[in-house]
Amino acid sequence: LRTAAAATTPTALHRRNMGGGNAAKTATARAKHALQDAKANKGSQLKDNKASLSIACKTCLQTFVCSTSEKGLREHWENRHPKLDFYLCFPHCKAPDA
Repeated sequence: LRTAAAATTPTALHRRNMGGGNAAKTATARAKHALQDAKANKGSQLKDNKASLSIACKTCLQTFVCSTSEKGLREHWENRHPKLDFYLCFPHCKAPDA
């Protein structure tokens, strides 16, 4: 049987007042990280990636990311359409003033 004196020892009071061990801390940390991950991952980037394909070759309709340089477009033109004029494939690029 337990006595009333045993429940008032410093160790017993410490255990009763502290609450929450490692399991509680772990569960709290998991919940906090899950909330942060939910905020960070707002969904798929497929729509954004598709929207960024704003440059298209007018001959073969291959799309390019909007940040593609003219050098990259010229490389496509040289490999795929060397017999055509570059500005026919990519009319948005400015023709040099002659």
